[in-house]
Amino acid sequence: MAIASLEYPCLVLGDSKPPPDGPPPYAGENEGSDLDFFKETASDEDWSRYNRWITAQAETRRSSNGLVAITESEIFDNSHLFTLAFDTFITDNFLSYIVKSLKDKIGLTDSSVVFFSSFFFTKLYREGHDDPMLDNVYSYEEVASWTQKMFRNNPIETMKTIVFFRNKTAFHWICFAIFLDLKIIQTFDSAGGSYPKDLKSLYWWLHETMRLAGKTLDPNECILYGTRPGTPRQTYYDCGLYAALFGLCVAKRYFLKIVTKERIAATRCLLLLRLIDLEP
Repeated sequence: MAIASLEYPCLVLGDSKPPPDGPPPYAGENEGSDLDFFKETASDEDWSRYNRWITAQAETRRSSNGLVAITESEIFDNSHLFTLAFDTFITDNFLSYIVKSLKDKIGLTDSSVVFFSSFFFTKLYREGHDDPMLDNVYSYEEVASWTQKMFRNNPIETMKTIVFFRNKTAFHWICFAIFLDLKIIQTFDSAGGSYPKDLKSLYWWLHETMRLAGKTLDPNECILYGTRPGTPRQTYYDCGLYAALFGLCVAKRYFLKIVTKERIAATRCLLLLRLIDLEP
């Protein structure tokens, strides 16, 4: 189906008010506190260990490619962990590790929640395609087998929440979520962006996936929301940790007010300690 022939839901960007007769944006349902290493504070001892490791790495006492841990199918070396220093963008393996390692601990084994890594958008848009006419052009076929695998045991119509991570310009991280029960698709960007193209692409993907499952979507019942006012904002380098925490919060239906700068700062410390404690 060509994008021009697909009818889209209402798109609500910035601080525009939601339509009075449509579903409201995500608001959360509970306080939430069980976020493992996403704690509000780290202890003085934790910060001392963190600072010693960062200082030693900055002074090149360790090889940058020295292996630290292989966990949850993710490989971490010293260069990866050094991105947990302040004023540094984290690498994508951290987002995958965070989701995988916390699914059991914070109760995300619920079959009604699914996470897609940032590679989903890479494939969906055929980013880096050799043919410039196809590069950055939507293609459901590129993610068809992946989609089928994700919903093989739990059909998409039984889902409540589908979370996506998106990496833009190699540095900036964004979270998107499809809330099938709420009938909305929403951007969660700590820099405040809306990304209407990505919202429409996700609806197009959902429409096609539902169609292949013999189900239909009514665009008049859905709304596409950009990042809403009140969504927690980052300090410049923390977008990856914000995106990961947004994803966990919406999957658990937590209020976003628990996403604080203090929690994000402490996570740099606690996540590094978690990984170096796995070092052989």
